[in-house]
Amino acid sequence: MSALPDRIPFSGRLTFEEEPHLYTLDGEVIPGITSILKAARLLDDSFYSVEARERGVAVHLAIQYLIEGDLQRDSLAPLILPYVEAWERFAIEMHWQPVEAPELLVGSEVLRFATRIDGIGRVNGSPLLVVNNWKSGGPEPWHAVQSAGEAVAYAETTGRATTYGLRRAALYLRNDGTYRWHEHETKCAGRDVDDFRAAARVYHCQERFGRRARKET
Repeated sequence: MSALPDRIPFSGRLTFEEEPHLYTLDGEVIPGITSILKAARLLDDSFYSVEARERGVAVHLAIQYLIEGDLQRDSLAPLILPYVEAWERFAIEMHWQPVEAPELLVGSEVLRFATRIDGIGRVNGSPLLVVNNWKSGGPEPWHAVQSAGEAVAYAETTGRATTYGLRRAALYLRNDGTYRWHEHETKCAGRDVDDFRAAARVYHCQERFGRRARKET
């Protein structure tokens, strides 16, 4: 999705360009979560291979098409298919019920950043919404801070006063068709949100001293 639904206050003001992967709010380029985490040195992606990046993009796109009913399974590369099958297995076994479109664009006027959330929905009949992040790699310490930033943006974009009541999770998809569901601890939510807010302040402090929002790689 390149723009927000009309029900969201930022509609028409917050945009995303796939190439060169830029977010803007009211015409001003703003950072995504990856840029913020890099600025705070919480994320070092220098060792990520080109193959891993391309796989991640392909897996996300395939899952988006699957959810939207547009996936042509016979067009999937053999490398990507097991990850899609792992997501399907998760959706069945954990009774995933999406409540928003995949890759939902959200942002924050307060912290001046934006992101796209892989999935917002419910699992196992719970009434609580889950901010869900699909991963085709392994767990990283910064994933909890990433999901906190997504929860902050979703809460502000949809008019929630707080992130309270939003569950956060990472879904690790494996190349053998299995998955691991990891929910970020509710008791750590406040800490994770504080860490993300601090990281965002670091980014914007750097920007004031000459750094500009750049495309995310």
